[in-house]
Amino acid sequence: LGDASSDSDSDDDSDGGRAPAWASPERGLDEAVALFDAWAAPDAAEIEREEDFRRRLEEALPYGASALLRGSRASRVALFDADVDFVVDGPVSLDAVAEAIDARPWSRRVEVVRARVPIATGADATSGL
Repeated sequence: LGDASSDSDSDDDSDGGRAPAWASPERGLDEAVALFDAWAAPDAAEIEREEDFRRRLEEALPYGASALLRGSRASRVALFDADVDFVVDGPVSLDAVAEAIDARPWSRRVEVVRARVPIATGADATSGL
């Protein structure tokens, strides 16, 4: 993740127009990619918020259902601002899942989207995810 005290490896890209450390033309491609990956990856606090959200989601689900992490966060290639994708496994309808989540005080909103792959989308007021 780099040493935050080093000016050349700073991950702060809001320093008056100077390029962030990972975008410096003096760096080789491998080093630049590694620095960008470290800069963009969710930190330990965000990973804990994700896990806390998963626990609360599973508590909200009807009996017999579980939440399985999928998408970019499951493969650990998510950027710090990525959404969280779960597959609900078990003998439960999407409408029942949406209703169970919507009934929780931490649920900001839930919407069922009936597309090619039906989904329930929403936001967690506690973690911001």
